[in-house]
Amino acid sequence: MDETLPTSTEEDPILLIRGEDNLYKCLECGHKLEEYDAMRMHYKRCHGLKAERKRKKTEEEKNEDARLRKVRFNERKSAARALAALSKHRPLFSFADAQLRGTYGADNPIVTSMELSIPTAGYGVFAAVDLREGDVVTSYDGDIVYDMPADPTYVLSIDLGKKSAWVDGLSKRQLGKGLGSFVNREDRTKKVFKNCEYLQHGKKMFIRVTKTIKSGSELFTDYGPGYRFKSDK
Repeated sequence: MDETLPTSTEEDPILLIRGEDNLYKCLECGHKLEEYDAMRMHYKRCHGLKAERKRKKTEEEKNEDARLRKVRFNERKSAARALAALSKHRPLFSFADAQLRGTYGADNPIVTSMELSIPTAGYGVFAAVDLREGDVVTSYDGDIVYDMPADPTYVLSIDLGKKSAWVDGLSKRQLGKGLGSFVNREDRTKKVFKNCEYLQHGKKMFIRVTKTIKSGSELFTDYGPGYRFKSDK
């Protein structure tokens, strides 16, 4: 004789949630089972009910979710356009701005530095305002040397004529000094890409932005062999 299964109801399915004992408990009879599929079958065979891990959304709910996603997308797009339009109305930050507002401890700074949350990672440089391509934001301060230092960690090459020269950059932050030596390197394996570059102006090195950087975002550059840089001399 064929077994007759109870008829499922038209109501929303029962949500299956594991208890503190890591078992599913039937809300109808108190029976407990470990396996999700076994509890679903128990509800169907014994009580004629549907059970699922989560309730399926109705078409109305799906449509509402899609509408809200579109609204959020348009809001972000409008905000980005407004930011781009606003930034176009101000002059690019200059070398003078970088030396005045791009230093450690500056008033109304363009960039700031802070210790990174990763142990032993040191400091990073972050935009204090929204930056755009072409902004010169800080200088690469340090001592100019003509012999490669024993510790090349913060060494940056500079073109001062026929003789090789380097800037032995700061390893510790100093009030009134630029933050260029604390800009970290891009890491493509972690999808951290370059957004600024080294630039020589006279006998000093600076950091120039190569793409839009929002306030609070970190600056990254490409160290390269000998630290490649551009010159506007």
